[in-house]
Amino acid sequence: MSLNPNTVEMLRKAAQWVLRPIIAPVDITGRPSKTLCGRCQLITADALASDHGFDHVPRLDDLADTWLNCSLCYILRVARLRGETNLRLKLGPPPPRGKAGNFGITAICGSSTGEVAQVVPQLFVAVPIGDPGAAYGIPVANRQLTDTRSQETFQFIRECINDCARLHRCNLSRADLFGPHGLRDPYHPARLIDVCAFRLGDNPKTDHVRLATIEGLCPQYMTLSHCWGNGLLDEQMTLLRNYDFRKKAILVDSLTKTFKDAIEITRTLGVRYLWIDSLCIIQDCDEDKAAEIAKMGDIYTNSFLTIAASLKGDSSGGCFNKKSITHDCIPSPRKELQSIEITTRGQTGARSTLILLHQLESSAPLPLKNSPLSGRGWVYQERVLSPRTIHFTPTQAVWECREMYRTEDLLSNPTGIIESTMSGLIVSRKTQNIDPVQHWYKKIICTDYSYRAFSKPQDRLVALAGLAEVWQYEVNDAYLAGHWGSSLAFGLAWLRDQRLHNREADSKGHNCRNPTW
Repeated sequence: MSLNPNTVEMLRKAAQWVLRPIIAPVDITGRPSKTLCGRCQLITADALASDHGFDHVPRLDDLADTWLNCSLCYILRVARLRGETNLRLKLGPPPPRGKAGNFGITAICGSSTGEVAQVVPQLFVAVPIGDPGAAYGIPVANRQLTDTRSQETFQFIRECINDCARLHRCNLSRADLFGPHGLRDPYHPARLIDVCAFRLGDNPKTDHVRLATIEGLCPQYMTLSHCWGNGLLDEQMTLLRNYDFRKKAILVDSLTKTFKDAIEITRTLGVRYLWIDSLCIIQDCDEDKAAEIAKMGDIYTNSFLTIAASLKGDSSGGCFNKKSITHDCIPSPRKELQSIEITTRGQTGARSTLILLHQLESSAPLPLKNSPLSGRGWVYQERVLSPRTIHFTPTQAVWECREMYRTEDLLSNPTGIIESTMSGLIVSRKTQNIDPVQHWYKKIICTDYSYRAFSKPQDRLVALAGLAEVWQYEVNDAYLAGHWGSSLAFGLAWLRDQRLHNREADSKGHNCRNPTW
């Protein structure tokens, strides 16, 4: 006795469905290589942007025939779409107003009760620069990255600055951020580096800057966030014996590569003053160090822009990379971002390329998560308190402000939620009416700060002091060495996380009384 061929085919499809891998809708670690079935190769921007959309498969179950060999069908299959018949794909929804992001893809399926429209999880669409698909409002992705010292990178930074000033609320006053407690005059740094004090020449041996003492109204300035690494030479720090000379002139060529690059960035962006901790604080004067470290919260909060030297783990590496790469080319064990390119001819006959991006949910763009600065302790409060930061990472430049991330290749997916950036932590607590004590422990200490490394373990509390001062405006409570007086029992109730094993070296030979975290 033999089975009808149609029955065999039906049983085969049923077996494929029953025996399918149990995969979460956003898990792309087991996806096939970047291959497409014949139907997916025909998707165009014209069709996605049309009222009807692109007709994909007659029945949703038909994806069982192609999902193991087609990247896009795989994404659609594991998305658990609802419906049975006539799968169509349409462009949308767009990114939030004022946000730089990617359009999503909406899947429409027929069912017994009518059509069901649903957004495909973590699937977004972009087009290359100059592509005709941009006429539909599809965001443009920059595939032509060079290096972070290029004119294109600085144009990207200027556009981010302009958009932030025009569309965002990142310049909130102290009163807006901290309520009545924020009405006091902000503390300004005692000194800044005047990067335009002397006429610039082509000879690096004659290029100088100087330390400027700040009295009265503080001018606009930028700040540098960097890792000291194994230490700095005396000529790369301000000490009591060279302080008077530095007020007259500092030879730029005598500084570390990171400091020299930061000076170049500041000049290129048209800002005159720069703050670098090792140069603007007298390093062998305990009184000056105590006074200036106490101002760190205000110094970064009032900075026009922070330069994050995320290229290497010390100050000798500089800020600029030699070759930038796009988001989806960054090695990642979890394959957090994968791209699919579909090139066709549009309605006018012009060549058009769609870039489909499948991205796992993430708290930060991949270039930041892989950067050497991402695990350093001192950098944490500098990043949270700065209203705007430009990260010079090994792969590309990344913009961060209180409202959004933006990567230089424009392949990032800002969610439009303020709390998605570290710089937006303060604002997100106020807008979402979150208890400040819970926010302190769960969002700051437990989620991130506990896992960060320090060259000097005794700095763990000091490096949080600026942020603690800001948070005290919110909590309105006594700050006790990392804890809050009215919730001391809650603050002390901790269980060691196994992920903290990399901090064991911090505690060796160290007797400072720090919290267990």
